[in-house]
Amino acid sequence: MMTKKQNEIRKLNVGVDVGGTFTDLVLFDDEGNLQYLKESSTPSDQSVGIMKVMEKAAQRLGIDVTGIGHFVHGTTVATNALIERTGAKTGLITTEGFRDVLQIGRHTRPHLFDLKVRRHPPLVPRHLRLEVAERIAASGEILRPLDETHLGEALATLVGHGVTAIAVCLLNSYRNPVHEERIGEIIARQYPAIAVGLSSRILPEIQEYERSSTTTINSYLTPLMGRYLTRLVDKLKEQGIRAAPHIMQSGGGLMRAGQAADRPVHTILSGPAGGVLASAFVAGKIDAGDVVTIDMGGTSADISLVFDGTPVRSADSEFEGLPIAVPMLDIHAIGAGGGSQAWIDKGGAMRVGPQSSGADPGPVCYGRGGDVPTVSDANLVLGRLDTADFLGGDMTLRCEPAQNAIAEVLAGPLNMDTFAAAEGVIRVVNAAMAAGIRKVTVERGHDPRGCTLMAFGGAGPLHAGALAREIGIDTIVIPAAPGNFSAFGLLTADTRYDYVATVFKPMDELTPVELSAAYERLVGEAARRMSAERYDQSDITFVKSAELRYVRQSFRLHVPVYDIEGDDGEMAAIVDRFHAEHRRAYGYASETDPVEVVNVRLTAIGRIPTPELRPLPARTPADGPLAGIKRDVFFDDAWRATDVYRRRELLAGDRFRGPAIVQEAGATTVVEPGFSARIDDIGNIVMKRDDR
Repeated sequence: MMTKKQNEIRKLNVGVDVGGTFTDLVLFDDEGNLQYLKESSTPSDQSVGIMKVMEKAAQRLGIDVTGIGHFVHGTTVATNALIERTGAKTGLITTEGFRDVLQIGRHTRPHLFDLKVRRHPPLVPRHLRLEVAERIAASGEILRPLDETHLGEALATLVGHGVTAIAVCLLNSYRNPVHEERIGEIIARQYPAIAVGLSSRILPEIQEYERSSTTTINSYLTPLMGRYLTRLVDKLKEQGIRAAPHIMQSGGGLMRAGQAADRPVHTILSGPAGGVLASAFVAGKIDAGDVVTIDMGGTSADISLVFDGTPVRSADSEFEGLPIAVPMLDIHAIGAGGGSQAWIDKGGAMRVGPQSSGADPGPVCYGRGGDVPTVSDANLVLGRLDTADFLGGDMTLRCEPAQNAIAEVLAGPLNMDTFAAAEGVIRVVNAAMAAGIRKVTVERGHDPRGCTLMAFGGAGPLHAGALAREIGIDTIVIPAAPGNFSAFGLLTADTRYDYVATVFKPMDELTPVELSAAYERLVGEAARRMSAERYDQSDITFVKSAELRYVRQSFRLHVPVYDIEGDDGEMAAIVDRFHAEHRRAYGYASETDPVEVVNVRLTAIGRIPTPELRPLPARTPADGPLAGIKRDVFFDDAWRATDVYRRRELLAGDRFRGPAIVQEAGATTVVEPGFSARIDDIGNIVMKRDDR
C-alpha cells in the first residue's frame, strides 16, 4: 500500500468506464503500476457509481485521490438518452420551405424488400419544427435577409410549447453562417435558459439532412449532458480531485468535459470506443495483424475492426435510425450481453435479447430480484462461472434460482432438458454475435478468417472460442484484465478534435493554393483550441484528409492528404489514392472519370502519455509446474472434466489445452475443446484452434 507521501510524489492516471451493469476503473502511476476495480453501475445517475468506485479505490488501493492528474471517463449518458428517447424537448428553426427535411430524409429503405419497415420518428415532431423567412445561396450570397419579426414569432411559439433546447439549421449556412449566428444571439439574449445549437458550429458542411439531424441530436442531448457533467465535476471536486475530466469521444479521442457538454453528439459511442482503442494498442504490441474486437458486457456486445493497426472510423454513421455526420469509430452494437434475457417468441423459438436485466435487478443468479433467465444465468448453470469467485469474491452467485428460472421459462415450454436449454441460450446469443461480426467485416469488404479475434468485457472471453469457430477465425487474444479493458483503453487515448470545411469542387479546377488555404483555416482554429488547453506545440499533430467522389456520385470516400502547398504532384496523388480506395471498397475504379472534393477534414491530436505494458515473468523451476483444479463443465451436450486456473497464477510461456477455464476478478475465459492456449510475454491469453 502506498503512503500519502508517496501518492503526492506520483502522478496518478485514472480511467472510468460506465457500462450497463458495472462501472470499471483502471489506475496507473508514473512508475507503471496498473490496478483494476469494478463497482455496480447506477443507471439513474452514473456519477453515483463513479464516486463509489473512486471510494473503493481509495480504500482498497490506498491511493490519495488528490494525486490524480489525469481523469478520463467513458459514458453512456448520450447513448441511453437516444435509445430511450429521454433527451430534452427540442425545437428546430430552419429556412422557409425546409420544415420537413428531418421527416423526408433520403428516401432510402433500411431493408430493401421489407414491406413492413418502419422508420424511427424524428427527435423533433412537426409542430416543433418551425420556419423563418431568410435565404442564403450556395455561394454564400444573401438572397433574402433574416426576418427577425418572423423569427420572434417562431421562438415565442416554441417557448410556449415548453422546449428547453433549440437547434438552428438554415440552408447553406455552412457557406455563410451570418443568419444562424444572429438567431443564436437573439435566443441567448431573450431566452438564456434555452440550450442552442447552430449547425454552422456543430457541422459546417454540405447536405442539409445530415446537418439537420446531427445538429438536432446535439441540441436534444445538450441539457442532459450538461447537467450530468456538472454533477460529476462537482462531486470530483468535493473529493479533492483537481484534474479537469476528459471525456472519450465516439471517434476515439478525448475532449474536455466542457467541450463534451457543448458537443454531446460526439459522445454517443463514448463507452465502447475505449475498448477499440485498447485493442489497437495491444495488437500493436504483439503484431496481431487485423483484429476483430468484441466487447461483451452486461447489456450489449459491441463489435468493431482494427484494420492495418488503425481502428476503422466513419464520418457518416447512423444510430437508432438517426444520421450522425461526425467522426465515429465503426462500432456495431447488438443487444447481446451477460444480462440479455432469454425468452420464447410467438412461433415457439428461443430468443435472446435485446431486453436486458442490466445492473438492477440483474440476472437471476445475482439474487437482486431478477426472475427472467439471462446469458449469465445460462453460463452459471453450465458450470462456466464460479458461484463463490465472481468479481474476485465480491459477489456470490446463486445457481439454484438460475436453474429454476431456465427450467420454468425455457426448458418446460420447449420440452427440453434444463442444461440443453441453457446451452441453447449460449448458442442463440453466439449466433447473434457472429452475425454482428460479419456485418463489420464481410459487409465492409474484409475477410474475418484472416483476422485475430480480441475478446473482452465481462462476458466476451466466455464466448470467444465458440465465436471464432463459427466465423472461421484461428487466433483469439484475451487481454489482461478483460473486464476492465475498455477503461484501460481510455488511458491509451490522446486528445482529439475534428474539423471540417466544405470545398465541393472538381479536382481539375482546384489549385494547390486553394486547397492549402482551406486547410490553413482549419489549422488556425485547431491551434487556438489546443493552445487554450495548454498543449505544447511539440505534442500536437495535425492530420489532413479529404472526402472525394466521382462527379454525380452520391457516396464519398476518405483519403489522406499530405503537404500540398504549390505541389501539383500531391494533387495528382490525392486522386490516385481515391481511385485505389474506391477499388478496395467497391471492387473497381473509373480512372478516366472526373473526381471532386466534397469536404476537407483536419484532426488535431494532442499527445498524452500512455501506460507501458510490463513483461510478465516466465515460469521457473522455483515456481513449480502449472496446476489447476478440476470442475465439470457442460460442452456440446455433455459434462466434461475441465481444468480451472486462476489467472493471477499464470506466467509467461504457460500452455494448456481445452477444455479449460481461467478465472479472474473481472471476467472468466473459456478455452473450448479443440483449442490450446498459451500466455504471451505481456500476459495475454492467446488461443489457437488445434483442428486447423
